[in-house]
Amino acid sequence: MNGVTNNNQPTSNTTNPTVVPAQPTQPVQPAQAVQPVITSSTVQSTPVITQATPTPAVAPAVTAPAQPSLGANVVIAPPQAEPINASTNNQAAAVNAAPPAPTQTAVEEQKEQVDEKATEAPANNVTAQAVDAAPPKKKSPFFIILLILILIGLNVYQYLDTKSKVQKLEFECTPVSTFDKEKELDLNSTIVRDLYNKVKTTIREDLAHMDFDDELKRYLTYRQIPTSDFYDSNCNYFDNTAMQLYTCPTSKDFHPYAFKVETFEREYKKLFGANTTVPNGNIQLGNKCLGGYQYIEERGEYVQGSCKENIPTSFKATKKLTKAISRNNAIILTEEVQYKGTDTQTVPDYLENGTYTYTFKLDTNYNYVYVSREFTPKY
Repeated sequence: MNGVTNNNQPTSNTTNPTVVPAQPTQPVQPAQAVQPVITSSTVQSTPVITQATPTPAVAPAVTAPAQPSLGANVVIAPPQAEPINASTNNQAAAVNAAPPAPTQTAVEEQKEQVDEKATEAPANNVTAQAVDAAPPKKKSPFFIILLILILIGLNVYQYLDTKSKVQKLEFECTPVSTFDKEKELDLNSTIVRDLYNKVKTTIREDLAHMDFDDELKRYLTYRQIPTSDFYDSNCNYFDNTAMQLYTCPTSKDFHPYAFKVETFEREYKKLFGANTTVPNGNIQLGNKCLGGYQYIEERGEYVQGSCKENIPTSFKATKKLTKAISRNNAIILTEEVQYKGTDTQTVPDYLENGTYTYTFKLDTNYNYVYVSREFTPKY
C-alpha cells in the first residue's frame, strides 16, 4: 500500500529521498465525497491514456484516514506504481464505454421539450380519440329502399301529369281556343286558310261527286300529297278496265307518275285522324277525269292513268268563307255557296245554294282533322 514508510527501513525504487522537518500536525478533516477522476499516469514506463469522463454511477465516498504524527526525520516516499491487472483494465474500458452524462443545460432543454410534448399530447390524444370513437357511417337499407320508392313515385307522377296534359290538350285545348266561350278567328289567319283549302271544292268537282264519302275523301287526300312525293313510274300491273276513261298506254307519249301507298296513308291520317282506317282504292271522282290514280297492291303504289276526255263546264259556283270560330278544341268554318247556270243549262238539283259548316277537331298528333260537314239550305 502507498503510504508513509519508516526512515530506518530501506525503500525500493527511491531516488534521493527528501527529509522534511516535522511540522505540527493538525487534525485531518474528513474528506468530502468526490467522483473518481481517472487521469493519465505512467505505469512501468507504459503510458496509459484515459479520458476523464464522468461516469453516470456515483462511486462511494472515499475518506482519507488521518495520518499519525511521525515527528521529525520523517521521509515521505513517492507513490509506487502498482501492477495493473485485467480487472482494472476492464473497469476502465467499462468506464470509457459508458455514455457521457448529460450536462445540466442539456437536461433542462430536454425537460422543456418533454413539457411541451406533454402539453401538446392531450390535444392530439383528444383528436385521435374523437376520430377513433367515430365509427364509419353505413347507409341503412331502409334509407336506400326509401330513396328508390321516392324515385319511382316521381316517375309515376311525371307520367300521369304528362298524360293529363295530353288529354286536356286533346279534349279541351286548342292553340286558338278559349275553353267555354266561343272565339271568332281571323279569316285570313294561316290556320283558317289552311283548313278551308283542304275541303274547298271547285264547280267541276261538285258536279262530279257531291257526297262526302270515301270516294271524295280519297280524292281530297290525293290533293294534299306534296309534289316532291311523286316520281316517274311505269304501267306494270295497271288494269285498263278498272277505271272508266283511264288507261295506261305503253307509248313514248305517256310517262306515268306514281307515289307510295305509305305516302297516301300518311296524308289521309293527317286529314281525317290518326286513328281512322285508310280505305285504299282507286282515286277517281265520279267517273270523270279527276284524280286518275290506280291503287296497285302488288306494287305498293298508286300509278297514274291517262284520260283524254276533258269536257269544260259552263256552270259557275261562288263560294265564300264567312265565319271561323274556335270552341273548346274545335274550329268551325262557315261557307256560303251559290251556284249559277246558263240560259240553256240549269243547275242540277243536288247542287243547292246555302251554307256549309265544316268542323275540325284537334287530335292526339296535334293536327286539326276533319270531323263533319253540315249543309243548311238557303230558301
